[in-house]
Amino acid sequence: MMKTLRMIEGIDFSRQPDDEIWYVSTDGKVCEQVLPTGGYGSQPGLEVVSNTYENGLGRVKLNTAIQSIGGSYIREQNSYTTINIHLVSFPRQLHRFNAFTFWATHLQKIIFLYEGTVFIHNSYQFRPKCPNLLCVWASEENIESFEEKDNFGASPNVEFKKLKF
Repeated sequence: MMKTLRMIEGIDFSRQPDDEIWYVSTDGKVCEQVLPTGGYGSQPGLEVVSNTYENGLGRVKLNTAIQSIGGSYIREQNSYTTINIHLVSFPRQLHRFNAFTFWATHLQKIIFLYEGTVFIHNSYQFRPKCPNLLCVWASEENIESFEEKDNFGASPNVEFKKLKF
């Protein structure tokens, strides 16, 4: 059953398929660091079919619905690496993010469409480090979990917003 999600930055995320990750880059170009096929705990057999950027929206098309993302996803490895992603949206079946996920300077907005509990590795040294993260959209259950577990504690200005289903 498709639920209606209000528009965010002029994009209707309710239309996002379960085999795609959507993103908005800071430079309007394809971003290779958003490809979810590597890292510890990545989903076996997951392959990228395409990575396109058109009309202000990047789309990573995968060979199957994605449920788990491996470690070091969207991670700047050092001060010379910059990941130009402003916003990223994850499909309805994706519910597991492993260590060192979301270590990116430019990432400001994250959307979790999954309605169950999203797991984000939250041990202090592994939790997300997005100093400029401003907003996380998620189900009410996930917002409570994120705040309780301090998942985005390294992001001092983050605001949590309930998805408008």
